[in-house]
Amino acid sequence: MSKYFQYTKIGLISVSMLFLVNCGGGDSNEGDDDGNTEGGGGYHIKSFSIEGSYPSTTGQIVPINSGVNNGKFTVSWKTTANALYQVRLRLHDNDVLPEEESNLPIIYQNNCNMGNLGQNDVCGSDATRICQFTNDNRVHCGTRKTNITRFLDQIPKMGYMILEICGGGLSYDDCDTKSVEIEFQ
Repeated sequence: MSKYFQYTKIGLISVSMLFLVNCGGGDSNEGDDDGNTEGGGGYHIKSFSIEGSYPSTTGQIVPINSGVNNGKFTVSWKTTANALYQVRLRLHDNDVLPEEESNLPIIYQNNCNMGNLGQNDVCGSDATRICQFTNDNRVHCGTRKTNITRFLDQIPKMGYMILEICGGGLSYDDCDTKSVEIEFQ
């Protein structure tokens, strides 16, 4: 019986120390290297870029064409997050997420900085994903396949791909977003 209590005591001490390490201490960082103060608590997006199916001829708008380069495009981001964070790539007509975002298509979602915990789609604070837009209006990105027919009310369709990174413990309520203008063709 005393060994049970000894192991329980060791377990409780270990869990308590884990909470103390994750909840505080360390330096406060207001903003990132670029002076960006969006988001909070260290979950800032340093950069977000998309390389389209072919080089853009219109400047800032990234072309994603299902008939060129097999519809492939590359999404890359860097974040200041050094702890577990959740990442989502959403499509929207505007460059800012609305308060009610549940009806926006999510083309990629993952929990990052988990190390190798049996996850086959590992990402850290720097990540790159090769995605594909197919003729049947699906986007394959990581292990996710999303039908975006409802988003595509016309072709070509201009819109935004919005990267959202959230951290802050189990609630994931500390978020930062960046967007890139795209055109599905």
